[in-house]
This record gives sequence, structure tokens and C-alpha cells, in this order.
Amino acid sequence: MNRRRAFFLLIAIIGMLAFALLLVGQALRSAPQSSLAGIVVSGSTGKPIAGVVARMMIGGPEVTTDTSGRFTLTPEQPGNITVTFARPGYMLRRATYEVKPGIAAGDVRVSLQEVGIVSGRVFDSRGRPVPQIVVSPLFYRTGEDGLSELVAGDRTTTDDRGEFRLTDVPPGHYLINFSSGTQFSGTFPQAPALDRPMPGSIPPVLYPGVPEIRNATWATAGPGEETRLQNVVLSETRFGAIRVHVENPSGEPDKDVILECCVPPPSISNKSGQREGSLSFLDSTQTTHLNRGDRMSRLYWPNQPGLYRFTASWRTPDGVLDVSTDIDFTGTDVEVSVILAKPEGRLRINLTQLTASGGRVPLERISINLGRPPLRFAMRRDSKMSFSDLSRGSRLQPSLVQRTGRDGDAVFDLLPPGLYDLRQLDGLPANTYLVGARQGSRNIVTDSILVSNEGWSLVELQVKSGAGKVRGTVSEGATLIQDALVTLMPEPATLEKEMFRRRVGRTDQFGVFELNGIVPGLYRVIAWSPQEYPNAFDVFPAPNLFAESTGPEAATIRVRENDQIGIRLVLPSSRR
Repeated sequence: MNRRRAFFLLIAIIGMLAFALLLVGQALRSAPQSSLAGIVVSGSTGKPIAGVVARMMIGGPEVTTDTSGRFTLTPEQPGNITVTFARPGYMLRRATYEVKPGIAAGDVRVSLQEVGIVSGRVFDSRGRPVPQIVVSPLFYRTGEDGLSELVAGDRTTTDDRGEFRLTDVPPGHYLINFSSGTQFSGTFPQAPALDRPMPGSIPPVLYPGVPEIRNATWATAGPGEETRLQNVVLSETRFGAIRVHVENPSGEPDKDVILECCVPPPSISNKSGQREGSLSFLDSTQTTHLNRGDRMSRLYWPNQPGLYRFTASWRTPDGVLDVSTDIDFTGTDVEVSVILAKPEGRLRINLTQLTASGGRVPLERISINLGRPPLRFAMRRDSKMSFSDLSRGSRLQPSLVQRTGRDGDAVFDLLPPGLYDLRQLDGLPANTYLVGARQGSRNIVTDSILVSNEGWSLVELQVKSGAGKVRGTVSEGATLIQDALVTLMPEPATLEKEMFRRRVGRTDQFGVFELNGIVPGLYRVIAWSPQEYPNAFDVFPAPNLFAESTGPEAATIRVRENDQIGIRLVLPSSRR
């Protein structure tokens, strides 16, 4: 009897468990599924865009926006998902969103920027159309080290009528380069006089037909518009040359040297604004034996302005040693020397705060950031060079960020000789700013820091109280914008020499931003929404150009000592 009772009890328990599992399954099936929904609009007009393909990077079906510009994505699992939005005629957009379990998020708003077209015709000096001319849009981007670099977007070629059309061009200002397509018109193993005419039937020029950036006219591409340029006439005037001297000092052993040239920043895609491709090697010499005190020279005739890297390498008992230098070629003649010696420059920077009584107090634990060196060294074990080797460096690559000690000193050792710029001071006391920066008789803000291989160099920095503060909001109409990018740029823009004056911040959840430690002076405050230009410094033209092209979202202010300025930046509705 007891066994029968236990058996029926077991059956009842199993039944109750099965019923409970059934209820749980029904609850799970009836629970809302995680999803991400939103609308895609034009960054120029604010109107919905149909036919935009939204694709999740981690998997899951892609969807296309309907006639109302709306979409719904259903990820396989919740969490952070990265989505790309693409449609012909618009810049590619990539964004990351958080999808919570069981929640259907439906308030995503995505803005796609329309691209433009730049077109025109090319003729020779006799008025005949010139086919097969390579046309490239050039613009400035700000690198990771704060320096602006001239890079190229997607190029095209002229047809038999000399006609060209650059498509998928993001709105902005561009230099238009015309050349034969090769990076160099020619190179010479021995550098002749720079005034020697370079033979060739296609002299490279910039719009409207000039050989130097300072004389070129910037072309403007508008969203969804075609910009028609005036006819370009090729003449015999061409770009200048780069003469590179490789010197083996008298105190160094003999070396077998190879000189190579490459372009460190790969081309930028017009449509996505992202770097594409890999390091491009343009020229390499045969191995040349240099005795102590010898030097070799080589002349390069570039077909396009921009940044060029020249690297000399030789074998040592520890491996192959590289020394490289970057040349910012603007179209004018330039000479550069590469010294085949290990860096031995030493720099001591002393940082103090001026007191009200005129005394000085050493500042401890302040990070001092120097600009990139004119020469970089890297040791590698094999004989093959890669861009990662050069950028990552090695035990010979000096650190360009050092912290001050108790005495206010920051020591930089094994620096390659040359000129360095002061980039940033992190950790300064609140309400202080830089008032003095000297190296003997040199003002390093305007003249840079000079480092040589001959002993120690001393730089003295002084800060004082009285820095300004800018606090404000970013809104679209009456709606405050969270995570908007706000920058404070010196006016006029002196990006290269006064990088330490620039301030960058983002708005909080209430649309409020705050920029502290501002050196007294004139500034332009600029804001972007988080949907538009999420990588503004990577894809937008140089700061002195985009400052001119901004609308109500930019304001010019003057900051005085101890100023606390309030400002309201308004983004046009059509920009989101």
C-alpha cells in the first residue's frame, strides 16, 4: 500500500514539474524579443531615406529601410551590436548600440550625409583635351599625434574629352590634384641642382593649374550637389622636388645602406572617410656602401603634395636599424638630411607654478607630451620592413610622454636630434595655464624645442593661476543633445604650434559640456551632433577650413583671465 502511495505521489510530482515547464516555455515565447528599431534621415534635409541597407556586424539578417526610412533589426542575442548603414549617394555610417534582453528599442535616429560630385575638364597649353590624367581630391586630416596630414580620396581619370567626375565626395573643401598617376615623375640616384627642369609631357598641378598649395584654389563639394570646376590648363610649370641626403657621421662605422620612400597614410575612401589599403612603397635604392664621413643624395619629383616617409636602413650585429623622417611636401623645393647614427639627444623640462609673491613651486606628476620627432628609429630582426615596425618602434624609440618628479623635472632620453613641439600638459592644477615656455633665448611655442646629440638641453615651463572656463549646452532647437562633440580651437587656427591650447569635450546626459584650463585668448567653439561626423578630426578638412564652413553650431569667444563663460550652441535641425 505504501508503495502504491509513493508511486502515485511520484507521478503527481512529475506532472506538476511538466506543467511548470510548460508554463515557463509559454512565458518565454510570449516575452518580447530583443530588437532595435529606428529611422534613417538625410543629414542635409532631415527627410527619411528609403532603401538604406542596415547590416549587423555580429550576424543576423540585414534589412532595408522602407519608404518612411524606418527599419527593425533583431539580433541573435542582446548586448552591444555594431550596425553599418549604406546607400548609394551617401557616406557609409557605422554605429554601436546597446540592445537589452527582452526590450524592443525603437527610438534610434540615424543621419546619413549626402555626398557630392566634383567635375571638370583638362586641356593642354594648345587647348586640346588631355585623356588619362589622374584626378585626386586632397584634404587634411588630423593624425593621432595632433599633426594635420594631407591625404587623398578616391581618384578618377579623364576620358578622351578630358572630362572627369569625382563621385561620392563628402561635403567639404578639397585641393584637386592632376597628374600622370605615378607617385613620382622621376627619381635620380645623384641629386642634381633643384632648378634642373624635369622632363615629362604631363606636369602635375593643383586646381586651377598651379604647382604650389599656397596658390591653389580650394574646391567645395556640397551635399547632393555637383560642383563644376573651371577648365584646367596644364602648363610647363610643375611641382618642386625633394632632395634627400643620407649622411654617415665620421664617428660611425662603415655601413651598407638602403634608402626607401613610402607613403605612411594610405588613401582615404571618399565615401566612408576610412583609411584603406596598406603602406605604399614608392622607390627603393640599391645597397650603397658609405664610409665614415660619406653621404649619398637622391632627388625625387613628386606628382602629388602630401606626407612622404624616407627610411634609411643598415644591418648591425643586433639586427637591421631603420631611421626615418617624414616630409610634408607642399609643392615647393625641399631638402632633408638623414643622419645614420643612434639617437643620443637628452632633454630636461622643468615645470613650475608662479606664486602671487613671484616665487616658483615645482609641479609634480604632470604629464608632458611632445610632438612626433623629425626622425624615428626602429630595430628589427629580419630584413623586411613593415609599417607596424615603424609606428610601434623599439627599444631605440624614445617615449614622447614623461611625468615630472618632485623637483618638477621631466627627463626625455635618447631623442633623435631635431625640432619638437609642445603638444599637451595633462594634470595641471585647476585654474592654471601656461605663461612661459623657453629654451634659453628660444620661445618654444613659436620656435619649437631644439634637441641635438650634444649633451643635455633645458626647457623651462611656467604656469600661473587665472585660466578660463567655458561651460554650455548643445541643442537642436529646444532638445538638448547628449554626447555631442565640442572643440575649442585657437583663433586664428594655429594647430601646429599651439596644440596645447586646444580643448575637446563631449556633452553629458543633460546636453552640458565644460572645458577647463583655457589660456586667455580668442577661440572658436565648434559642436557636432553624435550622429554626424562621429570622427570629425579624421574625415573633415583642416580646422581652419571647417571653422569657416560651420553654421550656428560655431561661435567665436574671447577668454580672459579667470573668465567663466556660458555659451549655447544650436545645431540646425537639418544637420541631424
